[in-house]
Amino acid sequence: MLYVRADGNSEIGMGHIMRCISIAKEIVSKGQEIKFLIASDTAADVLEQAEIKYVVLGTDYRNMESEKNVLAGILHSGDKILVDSYFVTNDYFNFLREYGKVFYIDDMHAFEYEVDGIINGNIYGDVERYQAEQVFGGCKYSPIRQEYREARKYRNPEEILITTGSSDPYGITEKIVRQILKDEVLRNQKINVICGKYNESYEELKALQVKNPNVRILRNVPNMWECMQNAMVAITAGGTTVTELGCMGVPIVCFSFVDNQEKIVKVFYERDYAYYGGSYLEEGDNLIPKLCEAVKELVKDPGLRQQYTSKLMELIDGLGCERIAEALMQAE
Repeated sequence: MLYVRADGNSEIGMGHIMRCISIAKEIVSKGQEIKFLIASDTAADVLEQAEIKYVVLGTDYRNMESEKNVLAGILHSGDKILVDSYFVTNDYFNFLREYGKVFYIDDMHAFEYEVDGIINGNIYGDVERYQAEQVFGGCKYSPIRQEYREARKYRNPEEILITTGSSDPYGITEKIVRQILKDEVLRNQKINVICGKYNESYEELKALQVKNPNVRILRNVPNMWECMQNAMVAITAGGTTVTELGCMGVPIVCFSFVDNQEKIVKVFYERDYAYYGGSYLEEGDNLIPKLCEAVKELVKDPGLRQQYTSKLMELIDGLGCERIAEALMQAE
């Protein structure tokens, strides 16, 4: 059995769960049995929608060592465990390794993880140096669903896309939309706004939609690639959405509002794959006009957009889940 240990909720968002679902679907398609282990039922509806089995541990996702006794009644010798959490410890990993091979999806290289394999599908993952026996790093291992790879063949870029992921604790989405609507070049563009599951500004955003017919507010979007197909440029927070947009070939204006997003967006910028607006934690609302100015530059220059599209689609081919699934299934 392959178990996936990941969580999703209003505090940490849904990125860990979503990328693990992408990997899980590929593994299931190859005939491997898989089951998620989640601390609480906050991500249960997403897993049910994906038709993936799960077990609710009834534990605190921030204290993973406290769940050892629960896991001892679930795991068996010879199991494989894929972990995606920022609350891991080596004591926790060593406990899991008593049952079988342990793989960890990493973003930050916070310490030397005592695991059998590391998966870092971020743009900088190919240069990280780990001590694990097996390392799968770089955008070739970005866990992007097959649907994105197929959808990018049918792009119709004519809209501005705005997303901060599943949460937006600082109301950044609403501030960006209001700034765009003030700009003479941008205010009449079609604007698609993804309002995440835990975005508390939904009512305010809906009010903007009522007053501005070119603004469309979308919530609980089941197929993000459909929104990306029509995007000529996207404003996005760091995270898995950046690599999904890259796979789709959408020119990106990115920023961060939590620390673990910062490295992703900076490296995309440093390697000239995206515009970088900055960190909201450092700049606050001064960030908002910078994002909109970058969007305006891309909107006004189709040739520049095409350059970014070509580079991004070459960087991220969308085959990461297949490569990860193959690696996990071959592990002995």
